[in-house]
Amino acid sequence: MNAKVPPDAVLLICGSLMWLLARLLPQYGFTLSGSALWSCLALLAGFTVLLSAKSALFRHNTTARPDRKSLQNARTLVTTGIYRYTRNPVYVSMALMLLAWMIFLENWLSISGIIIFILFIDKYQILAEEEALERTFGEAYLQYKKRVRRWI
Repeated sequence: MNAKVPPDAVLLICGSLMWLLARLLPQYGFTLSGSALWSCLALLAGFTVLLSAKSALFRHNTTARPDRKSLQNARTLVTTGIYRYTRNPVYVSMALMLLAWMIFLENWLSISGIIIFILFIDKYQILAEEEALERTFGEAYLQYKKRVRRWI
């Protein structure tokens, strides 16, 4: 696979960038009434999507790791549960967590971390995963790709 940086590390790097931008450029801050509540709700949504995705993978006894070896050993294509709505719920959950972080930081420039995360994961992680899944599951995966969006 093309991915050299694990998705968790990309999440942390983007989150750190968001924090740095908020601290260095506070003039781009905003005030949101109930920001703590909105931030918690976005974080809860992210964790809910993550747990739903991980539990679906666990129920089907397949890998939750997006590395080359794990994907080559995958024996089940999960298309039920949260996977009926998005092919990449784990990455959607990470983007939701970054959204929660942006709301908590209350800084408009923090959105750049979310954008960078989505673009990086899309290009360097998801495309490679899709190639591996196409090789493993063939036509079944191609049909799944036609029915379900990559993100949301």
